[in-house]
Amino acid sequence: MNKGILLFLLTVLCTINSANSAETTWKTQGYGYVFHTVDNKTTAFDLTTKHCLENHFITDEFEQISFIEETQKVNKYNRLLNFGGLFPLKLTKLDSLPAQCQSEKIISIKDKNYEFNASIVLDVLMNNFEEHYAFSKDKDINWVEQRKLWQKRITSKTTQDELFSIIDDFLKELRDGHAILLNQELDRLSHYSPRKWSFWDELKAHSVNYPEYSTYWELHTALIEKSQENIKNYIDKNYSTLQYHDNFTLAKTPQNIAYLKISNFDDFSNNDVKATKEVMEIFTPIIKQSNGLIIDLRFSMGGSDLVAFSILSYLIDSELALGGKQFKTSTGYSELQKIVVAPSKINNYTGSIVVLTSQKTPSAAEVFLLGLQARGNVTFIGERSYGAFSDALTKALPNGWGITLSNERYLNSHGENYENIGLPVDHEFVFLNVNNIESGTDVQLNEAIKAFR
Repeated sequence: MNKGILLFLLTVLCTINSANSAETTWKTQGYGYVFHTVDNKTTAFDLTTKHCLENHFITDEFEQISFIEETQKVNKYNRLLNFGGLFPLKLTKLDSLPAQCQSEKIISIKDKNYEFNASIVLDVLMNNFEEHYAFSKDKDINWVEQRKLWQKRITSKTTQDELFSIIDDFLKELRDGHAILLNQELDRLSHYSPRKWSFWDELKAHSVNYPEYSTYWELHTALIEKSQENIKNYIDKNYSTLQYHDNFTLAKTPQNIAYLKISNFDDFSNNDVKATKEVMEIFTPIIKQSNGLIIDLRFSMGGSDLVAFSILSYLIDSELALGGKQFKTSTGYSELQKIVVAPSKINNYTGSIVVLTSQKTPSAAEVFLLGLQARGNVTFIGERSYGAFSDALTKALPNGWGITLSNERYLNSHGENYENIGLPVDHEFVFLNVNNIESGTDVQLNEAIKAFR
């Protein structure tokens, strides 16, 4: 799941479970979570003004954790919890569980007497979107009307398969990059990109020429692989390409321009930031000896913001204020939490950068783009990015499914928000142009090389 939201919550649980008291209850500011510990066993609840439901994903995963880091403790003075993300989570200690969790708790699949009720499942989903979705105002969504609209399709005989179709239609209309329906194993059941990918029309037009592929997605995958092979046509074969952790590839063009492809910003070790620093301390001196830097994010799969900012720290020589982050609250948004990245302690690369993006550049890769935008001396070539900057807030549904949603918004240094629309580019080129790919041409990469002449 994008940007490790479940890992963050597990860390929260580890921390709360370290309390000395036999029974403690904590409520988060925003995010809609309550953590209740009794005799060192913690239960996580999803909380809205209308319901309380155990979040079985978090509770079940927590039971598998066998150790607690000594440093992961709630600061008893300011109620801040450093969970390893960009900002600490704010907690409030409660005397007891909220009333909803005592008298109106919704029965879930974990209860012996649970009976599937499509209306209740949909109602819980709508409650979470109504109270936690960060872009209701931007999209002019009236959740009272939305609830009525989708509940009309439900009867007392609605099956789980029929409910899936209803939720799938809802997500298709909403089109949010982090609104995802999950099964009990956290596999995706339904998900739609923030906007329709333009290259689908391109694939449809050319599909007749590729009868060996039974679906557009198979053709899409084949073209992605072919386009990545074409990159080799622009790489200096006399220079040894470096690759680390399947995340980072560094090569050079014949013009002595460094080419850095970041496949994802995932956690790939027990300390993702430390591992990223090790890679960048190898790459940076090589990049500094080049005539420029091309960063290819067209095929990136997102990942951790901390990894993104760790990389950025090797591309600046002074503190960089790149904007801020807010989360949804009951009254609007939290106070803006400003994001400042400090430079690494080595001699960094501060020269020109060209970035290649596509409609498939999502999440942490987009937050990285915000940093590059604030840095300056950067040219963006390709297509607007995916449009899913927010972390994915994970919520449980009574029937065992889960739903994620965007409960945060990122603003750049000018206060602009690119959620759903993607970060704009300076020079636009169509991603996955079939004719170019088949001819072995990479128009975007070629344009990037020309930018350094």
